[in-house]
Amino acid sequence: MKARLLGAAALVAVCATSVANAASYILTDLGTLGGSYSITTGINDAGQVVGYSETAGDAALHASIWNGGVPTDLGTLGETNSRAYGINNSGQVVGSSCNSCTVAIQAALWNGTTPTALSGVNSIATGINDSGQAVGGVGSSGVIWNGATPTVLTSGIGGSAIAINNVGQIVGISNFQATIWNGTTPTSLGGLGGYLSIATAINNAGQVVGSGYTPFNAANHAILWNGTTPTDLGTLGGNSSLATGINNAGEIVGYSMVFAAAGTEGHYDATIWIGGTIFDLNSLLNASGAGWHLEQATAINNLGQIVGIGSYNEESTHAILLTPVAETPLPAALPLFATGLGAL
Repeated sequence: MKARLLGAAALVAVCATSVANAASYILTDLGTLGGSYSITTGINDAGQVVGYSETAGDAALHASIWNGGVPTDLGTLGETNSRAYGINNSGQVVGSSCNSCTVAIQAALWNGTTPTALSGVNSIATGINDSGQAVGGVGSSGVIWNGATPTVLTSGIGGSAIAINNVGQIVGISNFQATIWNGTTPTSLGGLGGYLSIATAINNAGQVVGSGYTPFNAANHAILWNGTTPTDLGTLGGNSSLATGINNAGEIVGYSMVFAAAGTEGHYDATIWIGGTIFDLNSLLNASGAGWHLEQATAINNLGQIVGIGSYNEESTHAILLTPVAETPLPAALPLFATGLGAL
């Protein structure tokens, strides 16, 4: 089965029934580089989208950028495969280049379609801000690149930086806990009472999103941190959710497992949280979304455009772009009932 951007398990949660306004969306299939599937990981405020796609004949995975819905192969540093994970408003892209992508991974920066290696053995770059500061990991340490040379961020076991905002605040994971770095100094963001949490995105106001295990590690829920205070964002009724992106307006995207009856297999739906209320993005598509199942939302820009992955009539997974078209009164949001679980 193709590797996808699915997070750890999670469960039921919070949220009372409410009525809200949210945009309806036009869906654009971003296509591939000739292969079977593609994945999006980021979008800037100009609407440029990045991710990676299988090439013709499914021969390799290559970092890709979509300008106006058309994919361009960003190439590699000489290896077989590459992946793009982040883009800033100047169009600079960060990611990695590799062969097997299990060892000897090399962080890369693309200016246009030309890749440059970022220093560091077994490195990966996952985020970049508008000043060109890139973050990621080298070995088991979180780092920031100012230019091509990495600076190690003070961290504990298993440290990795994931995202950076335009203020220079960095988020990721250290000592198995979601972490924010101001400069190179880490502060633990905590979690929901379980042993693990991770921060995946931060906006310019310092709001952070990610996920964390609940007490007794029973489940892993999407989280919003305002400062160092975590808020459980809940799920669509299933046992898993993860927040992957947040814009400066505080709109959050990600994905959640939908409630599955006993003995049936659950599935993930792309989600958006507005004012703390969770909505299934599949329910917000206009006619352009007929036949599509949105599996994950991976990023949102300040215009409200959302990128993610979806499948058409249960066929191959493709990168997709959702463009808001109107504010529409929504039916009551799905009530999410708190449910107790035994320890895993």
